Amino acid sequence: MSANRHLVTVDAFIQTILNVTGSTDVTRGDASLPFSDGMAGVALQQVLGRTVHTLLETAVAETAEWFLRATVEGCPLPPPA
Repeated sequence: MSANRHLVTVDAFIQTILNVTGSTDVTRGDASLPFSDGMAGVALQQVLGRTVHTLLETAVAETAEWFLRATVEGCPLPPPA
């Protein structure tokens, strides 16, 4: 296992979104996601080469900023579920 790899639960991920964005509209369903738990990124690194690791809080903030900018610029976004 890589020292740079960090796993978080879905609940912790949602809490990070709430903390970073101040949003109160994030919810989750009860169904399990069809992804392996704790999968190593070795295969991805073999394809991409060196990868950059970003703190979860930073990644969430950058993604939220991208969506805000896209909305302001009139870019089409997926409809709410």
